[in-house]
Order: sequence, then C-alpha cells, then structure tokens
Amino acid sequence: MQITYLTFFLASIIAYLGLLFGVILIKLAPEEQKPGKKYFILLKKILFLFIIAFLSFYYKINFIF
Repeated sequence: MQITYLTFFLASIIAYLGLLFGVILIKLAPEEQKPGKKYFILLKKILFLFIIAFLSFYYKINFIF
C-alpha cells in the first residue's frame, strides 16, 4: 500500500518539476516563445477536446439525441 502512495507522490513531484523547468526554459530562451505560440494554442485546443471526449465517454454522456 505504501508503494502506491510513494509512486503517486513521485509522479506528482516530477510533473511539477516539468512545469518549473518550462518556466526556466522560457526565461533562458524568450526568442523561441513567439514562433511556437501558434502550435501551443493548437495543442491547447486539441488537448481540451480530448479531455471533453474522455469525460463524456467516462460519464456516458450522449450528445447525439
């Protein structure tokens, strides 16, 4: 049982470290931020659609009447 909690804890730490490293990377290379902005917006929209689709399948929500 403790191994499961330890695994989740370590996974959350790694995920938050990824966010921290992303912020540091933006500070080190701001010139790369502008060309990638359109791809990040597209990725954000696609990720949002995947989350909505997953939640609708999980909760068995039917959008087609």
